[in-house]
Amino acid sequence: MFKRYELHNHTSESDGNISVSELINYMVEENVDGVAITDHNTISGHDKAFKVIRENNINIDLIYGVELTTYYGHILCLNLQEYINWENINKNKPEIIFKQIRDKGGLVGIAHPFSKGYPYAKGCRWEMKINDYSMIDFIEIFNNPEPIEVNEKALELWEELVLDGYKISMTTGMDLHGRASMENCFRTYIKVNEKEFSKDELYMAIKNGQTFITKENILEAYINQKANSYYISFNFHENNKKLISTEYILEIKRKGQKIITKYTKGLIIELKHGINKGDSIIVKLYEKEVNINNLLAIAPVIYVN
Repeated sequence: MFKRYELHNHTSESDGNISVSELINYMVEENVDGVAITDHNTISGHDKAFKVIRENNINIDLIYGVELTTYYGHILCLNLQEYINWENINKNKPEIIFKQIRDKGGLVGIAHPFSKGYPYAKGCRWEMKINDYSMIDFIEIFNNPEPIEVNEKALELWEELVLDGYKISMTTGMDLHGRASMENCFRTYIKVNEKEFSKDELYMAIKNGQTFITKENILEAYINQKANSYYISFNFHENNKKLISTEYILEIKRKGQKIITKYTKGLIIELKHGINKGDSIIVKLYEKEVNINNLLAIAPVIYVN
């Protein structure tokens, strides 16, 4: 079972033009399974959201969060029920505030890292010096309102860090400030056990690098070892659009190696070069050709144990 989460949303509690109640109802209309309230520098919408869901018996997961809108970049916090004061943040030592967020049970994320900053929108672009990337839980690789070339840089940053060995999840965000079309936008999913689902599932999926990014169909990739060889197999979960194998391309990437191949049902790929414990493998699905404009889905990172 897969659940879809919208993890970056604003309401009239900060600079949005949609109330908390309207946002939640909109998410229900869009068949979203979980919604994060991430207003700028306030958690005032948390209790209101909880009340709306409880009083109307709405079946949606509520994720408490906040977007800390600093002068040097926006820190997207999930699973955080307390406000963190960032006014004295040191842009050369952001790990201090990252630790405060984690100590409160929160997840630390970088929102739209390559957004236009000064003089267009001071603080939107990430300008902090990160000394320890292990303190980052996720990067918003697709902020859907941003131009594709801006998001491509975020994707490349995430890939570089993952292939260097960091366990950092990928997420997407509508960055809603009101109603907006979600058609053809990237979405975040997690895989859950239908019988044993708990509120910790999203937290653990992000912590373990097990998020799915897609526009339509969900892509999974598995690695198996036989003797001294490793093999990757694939699985597609169709939401609304059926896959036509001759039109889809897989890219398998690890440190020092890239494989590009057409997808065919039952495809298994042998990794012929040496695989080491601790290696990370990224698998992406494209339509017709490997181009950011043709990207359809990214599977959770394969970590070789």
